[in-house]
Amino acid sequence: MIKKNVKKTKILAIISILLIVNSIHVLQYLIEQKGDIIPETKKTQNITSAYYNTSAAPIYIDGGAYGVGAHNWTWAKDQPWCSGSGIWGDPFIISNLTINGMNSDSCIKIVDSTVFFQIKNCTLFNSSSGSFPSYKAGIELYRVENGFIKNCTIYDNNGYGISLWNCDNNTMTNNKIINDDIWFQSSEYNSIVNNTFLDTSDAVWVESGSHHNKIAENEFNNAGDAIYISTDNNKILNNTFENCEGVLLGVDADNNTVFNNTVDNCECGISFQSGNYNEIKYNTIMNASAECYIIRLFEGSKFNNVSYNIILNNSADGILVRNSNNNTLFNNTIKFNSKYGINLDASNFTTVLNNILIKNVEGCIREYDCFGSMINNNICVELPSGGNGGEELIFGYNLFLFLGIISIISLILIMRVKKNPN
Repeated sequence: MIKKNVKKTKILAIISILLIVNSIHVLQYLIEQKGDIIPETKKTQNITSAYYNTSAAPIYIDGGAYGVGAHNWTWAKDQPWCSGSGIWGDPFIISNLTINGMNSDSCIKIVDSTVFFQIKNCTLFNSSSGSFPSYKAGIELYRVENGFIKNCTIYDNNGYGISLWNCDNNTMTNNKIINDDIWFQSSEYNSIVNNTFLDTSDAVWVESGSHHNKIAENEFNNAGDAIYISTDNNKILNNTFENCEGVLLGVDADNNTVFNNTVDNCECGISFQSGNYNEIKYNTIMNASAECYIIRLFEGSKFNNVSYNIILNNSADGILVRNSNNNTLFNNTIKFNSKYGINLDASNFTTVLNNILIKNVEGCIREYDCFGSMINNNICVELPSGGNGGEELIFGYNLFLFLGIISIISLILIMRVKKNPN
């Protein structure tokens, strides 16, 4: 009978060990399958002229001008390239023009206008540069509302592709911006939607006094720092970035929303310097080739929320928080990065919760010169070498809790067999 009980005990012990090993492999497999994304193949964009290729000299419209010879909307609608009456249901339409600015002025400049108008199917290039606040551009708007710019090709201007100063409620959509930028100053409630940016130095500048703007569903390819913002309450949504130097650089920018963007093969990612209450969620950032930031909060950035992002196969820390307090890192999947999954450096009261960290080369979580951090319920899978994070490496807890529960159950079963041999 004793031999029989010993045999039962050995069998249960073997089964328990097999359960533990199998559970580890299954859990790791499921974790590693989460978040793998195959990027879409992007088509090459070509420069095309306006539909009718009607060449024209630069256009200047002053909505507030009056008197003999005034180039206001009354004058504009009598030109062959303009139609409409300027109301919501029948806007003024400027269309089908190719304008070479001859490096002398903006290709199209509109000032002091509140009527409804559209600029569409135009090709605009070679403006002059100008200087602040009157930067020249393919399209220059100053104190303008209710404009709609669509289906234009704007390239190789010496100032900006499109410039807006003191402009509200304007929309730019379905345009090709090539080797040019869009610049905002003191402009609100504008939308940049579904445009293609190619070979730009810095594609979109949202500078002081420009709030509540939306940058959504655009494609950025081979841009510099694709988006620069130094203002509050803007939304950056559903954009695609490829082969860019950087994705988003926010400086002194608060309450901005950065949601559901896809970043592939860019050198750097999303960064906020001295930015507070920003939300960075549901983004996918992968294949960054440079040893740069992927998601970074630094130099006094506080109360930001970094959640539900997928960060994989980058040449840097997945998330870096430096000299910044009271930030939340929640439920991110961070895999196969060349440094730490999460790196906390001289940053206090950081919440690190429910993140999945898989095979990041230097380790899962590093905490240096910090206090008040709350690090709970993270899953950590190390490389076989165990990483090289040294004493500062903090492992995730879910995996160990799982193994501990299985071990306790196995021990209870063994003790019950010993206690009840029959």
